[in-house]
Amino acid sequence: CIDVRATPHGSEFVYANAANGPLFVFTPSKQFQEFYEAGPLLGVDDAEIRESESVRLEPGQLLLIATDGLIEQSDENRERFESKISSVSFEPSDSANDFVSRVITRFEDFRGAQPVRDDITLIAVRLKRKTEQT
Repeated sequence: CIDVRATPHGSEFVYANAANGPLFVFTPSKQFQEFYEAGPLLGVDDAEIRESESVRLEPGQLLLIATDGLIEQSDENRERFESKISSVSFEPSDSANDFVSRVITRFEDFRGAQPVRDDITLIAVRLKRKTEQT
């Protein structure tokens, strides 16, 4: 569950994790950031739920939410795509759709002939700069 809130200086998000992978924040021409909040598996009765910290999202940044099938996919050398996600470039002119297309292309090139091992869902939220059209 992810809650993205508008603030006077951008946005912030808070999320609860049910044993899924991390979230990724990409900034044009900079290193991406990974955020992980540990959480119990869905359906666990006796679990400790912790308060999540909010993370600031600056105008121009992109939040990538993905199921674990993306990062856990392996190639013919048994390397996981998790090690390659940081190499996907995010350009200042990219829309969320442009970036998702680039991730999917990189993913397909990475896995080669290996079958897709798990479901893959990607959601990208790009925070527009004040000067951009809606």
